[in-house]
Amino acid sequence: MIQVRRGSRSLRTELVFNALVGVALPVALTGGMAFFLLTYHLDLIDSSFERSRTALTNEIARTDLVGRADDTARHIDTFLVSRIVEAKAWASSEVVVAAARAAAEKRAADGPAGTSAGEAEERVEARQNPGHWPRAESYLRQQVASSPYFAEIFFTDRNGFNVAMTNSTSDFMQADEEWWKAAWTRGASVGAVEYDKSAGVWSVDISIRIDQPGDREPLGVMKTVLAIEPVQKIADAAA
Repeated sequence: MIQVRRGSRSLRTELVFNALVGVALPVALTGGMAFFLLTYHLDLIDSSFERSRTALTNEIARTDLVGRADDTARHIDTFLVSRIVEAKAWASSEVVVAAARAAAEKRAADGPAGTSAGEAEERVEARQNPGHWPRAESYLRQQVASSPYFAEIFFTDRNGFNVAMTNSTSDFMQADEEWWKAAWTRGASVGAVEYDKSAGVWSVDISIRIDQPGDREPLGVMKTVLAIEPVQKIADAAA
Protein backbone atom coordinates (compact mmCIF):
# COMPACT_ATOMS: atom_id res chain seq x y z
CA MET A 1 0.00 0.00 0.00
CA ILE A 2 2.87 2.36 0.73
CA GLN A 3 4.23 1.78 -2.73
CA VAL A 4 0.84 2.52 -4.29
CA ARG A 5 0.58 5.79 -2.42
CA ARG A 6 4.08 6.71 -3.51
CA GLY A 7 3.14 5.87 -7.07
CA SER A 8 0.03 7.94 -6.69
CA ARG A 9 2.06 10.89 -5.50
CA SER A 10 4.49 10.45 -8.32
CA LEU A 11 1.69 10.27 -10.82
CA ARG A 12 -0.03 13.33 -9.36
CA THR A 13 3.25 15.20 -9.31
CA GLU A 14 3.93 14.25 -12.88
CA LEU A 15 0.45 15.33 -13.93
CA VAL A 16 0.85 18.68 -12.20
CA PHE A 17 4.30 19.13 -13.72
CA ASN A 18 3.00 18.24 -17.15
CA ALA A 19 0.13 20.66 -16.71
CA LEU A 20 2.55 23.39 -15.73
CA VAL A 21 4.85 22.64 -18.61
CA GLY A 22 2.11 22.06 -21.13
CA VAL A 23 -0.33 24.82 -20.16
CA ALA A 24 0.89 27.29 -17.57
CA LEU A 25 4.35 27.82 -19.00
CA PRO A 26 3.15 28.53 -22.56
CA VAL A 27 0.50 30.83 -21.16
CA ALA A 28 3.12 32.60 -19.09
CA LEU A 29 5.48 32.83 -22.03
CA THR A 30 2.68 34.01 -24.30
CA GLY A 31 1.59 36.54 -21.72
CA GLY A 32 5.13 37.77 -21.24
CA MET A 33 5.65 38.04 -24.97
CA ALA A 34 2.32 39.81 -25.35
CA PHE A 35 3.24 42.23 -22.56
CA PHE A 36 6.62 42.90 -24.18
CA LEU A 37 5.06 43.44 -27.61
CA LEU A 38 2.33 45.62 -26.16
CA THR A 39 4.88 47.73 -24.28
CA TYR A 40 7.06 47.97 -27.40
CA HIS A 41 4.13 49.00 -29.56
CA LEU A 42 2.96 51.50 -26.97
CA ASP A 43 6.43 53.04 -27.04
CA LEU A 44 6.28 53.16 -30.82
CA ILE A 45 2.80 54.67 -30.71
CA ASP A 46 3.90 57.23 -28.13
CA SER A 47 7.00 58.11 -30.18
CA SER A 48 4.96 58.36 -33.38
CA PHE A 49 2.36 60.47 -31.62
CA GLU A 50 5.04 62.82 -30.32
CA ARG A 51 6.54 63.17 -33.79
CA SER A 52 3.09 63.76 -35.27
CA ARG A 53 2.26 66.29 -32.57
CA THR A 54 5.53 68.16 -33.17
CA ALA A 55 5.05 68.07 -36.93
CA LEU A 56 1.46 69.25 -36.58
CA THR A 57 2.50 72.07 -34.24
CA ASN A 58 5.21 73.16 -36.67
CA GLU A 59 2.78 72.99 -39.58
CA ILE A 60 0.21 75.07 -37.69
CA ALA A 61 2.89 77.64 -36.85
CA ARG A 62 4.14 77.69 -40.45
CA THR A 63 0.60 78.03 -41.80
CA ASP A 64 -0.08 80.84 -39.34
CA LEU A 65 3.07 82.70 -40.37
CA VAL A 66 2.33 82.22 -44.07
CA GLY A 67 -1.21 83.43 -43.48
CA ARG A 68 0.01 86.51 -41.63
CA ALA A 69 2.56 87.25 -44.37
CA ASP A 70 -0.08 86.88 -47.10
CA ASP A 71 -2.49 89.07 -45.14
CA THR A 72 0.21 91.73 -44.66
CA ALA A 73 1.09 91.61 -48.36
CA ARG A 74 -2.59 92.10 -49.25
CA HIS A 75 -2.83 95.08 -46.89
CA ILE A 76 0.27 96.66 -48.42
CA ASP A 77 -0.96 95.95 -51.97
CA THR A 78 -4.32 97.50 -51.15
CA PHE A 79 -2.63 100.53 -49.64
CA LEU A 80 -0.36 101.04 -52.68
CA VAL A 81 -3.18 100.53 -55.18
CA SER A 82 -5.25 103.13 -53.32
CA ARG A 83 -2.34 105.59 -53.50
CA ILE A 84 -1.88 104.92 -57.23
CA VAL A 85 -5.57 105.62 -57.79
CA GLU A 86 -5.18 108.83 -55.79
CA ALA A 87 -2.16 109.91 -57.87
CA LYS A 88 -4.01 109.13 -61.11
CA ALA A 89 -6.88 111.35 -59.97
CA TRP A 90 -4.45 114.25 -59.43
CA ALA A 91 -2.75 113.68 -62.79
CA SER A 92 -6.11 113.76 -64.57
CA SER A 93 -7.37 116.92 -62.85
CA GLU A 94 -8.28 119.80 -65.14
CA VAL A 95 -5.76 122.22 -63.62
CA VAL A 96 -2.83 119.78 -64.08
CA VAL A 97 -3.80 118.79 -67.63
CA ALA A 98 -4.21 122.44 -68.66
CA ALA A 99 -0.86 123.46 -67.12
CA ALA A 100 1.05 120.57 -68.73
CA ARG A 101 -0.38 121.36 -72.16
CA ALA A 102 0.14 125.13 -71.84
CA ALA A 103 3.71 124.71 -70.52
CA ALA A 104 4.76 122.73 -73.61
CA GLU A 105 3.14 125.32 -75.88
CA LYS A 106 4.84 128.18 -74.06
CA ARG A 107 8.23 126.47 -74.20
CA ALA A 108 7.84 125.94 -77.94
CA ALA A 109 6.95 129.63 -78.38
CA ASP A 110 9.82 130.87 -76.16
CA GLY A 111 12.65 129.14 -78.00
CA PRO A 112 13.78 126.44 -80.39
CA ALA A 113 12.44 122.98 -79.65
CA GLY A 114 16.02 121.73 -79.52
CA THR A 115 17.02 123.87 -76.54
CA SER A 116 19.07 121.63 -74.25
CA ALA A 117 18.24 120.84 -70.66
CA GLY A 118 21.37 122.72 -69.59
CA GLU A 119 20.31 125.85 -71.44
CA ALA A 120 16.81 125.60 -69.99
CA GLU A 121 18.18 125.25 -66.47
CA GLU A 122 20.41 128.27 -66.98
CA ARG A 123 17.39 130.22 -68.17
CA VAL A 124 15.50 129.60 -64.91
CA GLU A 125 18.77 129.91 -62.94
CA ALA A 126 18.63 128.33 -59.49
CA ARG A 127 14.86 128.45 -59.03
CA GLN A 128 14.12 125.34 -61.14
CA ASN A 129 10.53 126.49 -61.28
CA PRO A 130 9.37 128.86 -64.01
CA GLY A 131 6.53 130.01 -61.73
CA HIS A 132 4.09 130.45 -64.63
CA TRP A 133 1.47 128.05 -63.20
CA PRO A 134 0.49 129.25 -59.70
CA ARG A 135 -2.92 127.53 -59.83
CA ALA A 136 -1.28 124.19 -60.54
CA GLU A 137 1.24 124.67 -57.73
CA SER A 138 -1.50 125.68 -55.32
CA TYR A 139 -3.45 122.58 -56.30
CA LEU A 140 -0.47 120.31 -55.64
CA ARG A 141 0.23 121.88 -52.26
CA GLN A 142 -3.40 121.38 -51.27
CA GLN A 143 -3.16 117.67 -52.08
CA VAL A 144 0.03 117.20 -50.04
CA ALA A 145 -1.43 119.19 -47.14
CA SER A 146 -4.59 117.07 -47.11
CA SER A 147 -2.82 113.72 -47.50
CA PRO A 148 -1.15 111.89 -44.61
CA TYR A 149 0.88 109.81 -47.05
CA PHE A 150 2.51 111.93 -49.76
CA ALA A 151 5.54 114.13 -49.06
CA GLU A 152 6.00 115.75 -52.47
CA ILE A 153 4.36 116.14 -55.88
CA PHE A 154 5.56 117.67 -59.11
CA PHE A 155 4.87 117.25 -62.80
CA THR A 156 6.47 117.98 -66.15
CA ASP A 157 5.33 118.78 -69.64
CA ARG A 158 5.70 116.38 -72.56
CA ASN A 159 9.34 117.37 -73.02
CA GLY A 160 10.20 116.43 -69.43
CA PHE A 161 10.64 119.99 -68.10
CA ASN A 162 9.21 120.86 -64.70
CA VAL A 163 5.89 122.71 -64.72
CA ALA A 164 4.71 122.86 -61.09
CA MET A 165 5.94 121.38 -57.81
CA THR A 166 5.53 121.42 -54.05
CA ASN A 167 9.30 121.17 -53.34
CA SER A 168 12.35 122.30 -55.28
CA THR A 169 13.88 119.48 -57.32
CA SER A 170 17.54 118.81 -58.03
CA ASP A 171 16.93 118.94 -61.80
CA PHE A 172 14.68 121.03 -63.99
CA MET A 173 14.63 118.49 -66.81
CA GLN A 174 13.36 114.97 -65.98
CA ALA A 175 13.03 113.23 -69.35
CA ASP A 176 16.36 111.43 -68.91
CA GLU A 177 15.24 109.84 -65.61
CA GLU A 178 14.20 106.17 -65.65
CA TRP A 179 10.97 106.80 -63.71
CA TRP A 180 9.96 109.43 -66.26
CA LYS A 181 10.68 107.15 -69.22
CA ALA A 182 8.81 104.24 -67.60
CA ALA A 183 5.72 106.32 -66.80
CA TRP A 184 5.75 107.97 -70.24
CA THR A 185 5.93 104.57 -71.96
CA ARG A 186 3.64 102.48 -69.74
CA GLY A 187 1.35 105.10 -68.24
CA ALA A 188 2.50 104.49 -64.66
CA SER A 189 5.60 103.50 -62.72
CA VAL A 190 6.25 102.52 -59.10
CA GLY A 191 9.85 102.84 -57.95
CA ALA A 192 11.93 101.10 -55.31
CA VAL A 193 12.32 102.32 -51.73
CA GLU A 194 14.87 105.15 -51.72
CA TYR A 195 15.76 108.23 -49.72
CA ASP A 196 14.31 111.31 -51.38
CA LYS A 197 16.58 114.28 -50.70
CA SER A 198 14.14 116.99 -51.70
CA ALA A 199 11.33 115.52 -49.56
CA GLY A 200 13.69 114.37 -46.81
CA VAL A 201 12.01 110.96 -46.35
CA TRP A 202 12.45 107.31 -47.24
CA SER A 203 9.88 106.84 -49.92
CA VAL A 204 8.46 105.08 -52.95
CA ASP A 205 7.89 107.06 -56.14
CA ILE A 206 4.56 106.71 -57.92
CA SER A 207 4.77 108.31 -61.37
CA ILE A 208 1.71 108.77 -63.58
CA ARG A 209 1.52 109.93 -67.17
CA ILE A 210 -0.67 112.99 -67.72
CA ASP A 211 -3.02 112.30 -70.63
CA GLN A 212 -5.36 114.55 -72.56
CA PRO A 213 -8.93 113.48 -71.76
CA GLY A 214 -10.66 111.93 -74.72
CA ASP A 215 -7.86 111.17 -77.18
CA ARG A 216 -5.38 110.17 -74.43
CA GLU A 217 -2.59 112.26 -75.93
CA PRO A 218 0.42 112.21 -73.53
CA LEU A 219 1.02 115.67 -72.10
CA GLY A 220 3.55 115.07 -69.31
CA VAL A 221 4.37 113.01 -66.23
CA MET A 222 3.47 113.55 -62.60
CA LYS A 223 5.75 112.18 -59.88
CA THR A 224 4.45 111.69 -56.36
CA VAL A 225 6.71 110.84 -53.41
CA LEU A 226 4.98 108.39 -51.08
CA ALA A 227 6.56 108.20 -47.61
CA ILE A 228 7.00 104.55 -46.56
CA GLU A 229 6.09 105.16 -42.90
CA PRO A 230 2.47 104.01 -43.42
CA VAL A 231 3.75 100.82 -45.10
CA GLN A 232 6.15 100.27 -42.19
CA LYS A 233 3.25 100.64 -39.74
CA ILE A 234 1.32 97.90 -41.58
CA ALA A 235 4.33 95.59 -41.38
CA ASP A 236 4.96 96.44 -37.72
CA ALA A 237 1.33 95.71 -36.84
CA ALA A 238 1.59 92.28 -38.47
CA ALA A 239 4.93 91.55 -36.78
